[in-house]
Amino acid sequence: MALVANGGENFLNNAKFLKSSDRRVQDVKVEENTEYDKKSNNRELKWVFREFCMVSNFVKKIFFFIMFVGISMVPIIGPAIVNQINAPRRGFSYMKRFFYLSGFDKVQTRDFQYEHFGLFLCFGTAAGILEFLPFSPIITMISNTVGAAKWSISLLKEKERKNRENKVD
Repeated sequence: MALVANGGENFLNNAKFLKSSDRRVQDVKVEENTEYDKKSNNRELKWVFREFCMVSNFVKKIFFFIMFVGISMVPIIGPAIVNQINAPRRGFSYMKRFFYLSGFDKVQTRDFQYEHFGLFLCFGTAAGILEFLPFSPIITMISNTVGAAKWSISLLKEKERKNRENKVD
């Protein structure tokens, strides 16, 4: 609604949406080679590496969870510190819808996040402070969502302006 009210109708009309035909399972071609070769050995190494990465990622998440719980046990300032440590992630979570509708893939969204890390940090910090106050998250979660929609509109307008400048040159 905020996008439509601020001139984002064209963006929503051209946005990427899931279609029922996109959910079909595609047939996977399997090579029928019974001989032992380097490809099968390479596939096995990729599988082991993938499993190692999944386990290490799980262990990392458990470590950070325990660390955040420990920090939040510090009276008065602990929860505020944990809240602000998660600020860039919070800012990014409010903008996920924009990236999805724009058709960005994981690499493009990660690149955008790292290129504009300061903006995500500021937006997430402001959102975190507003959501941290007692009884205010009822209102501020809505206003933060509207703020993210306005931010996405400004990004779209900037992109259109750059496209016009490139066409003029």
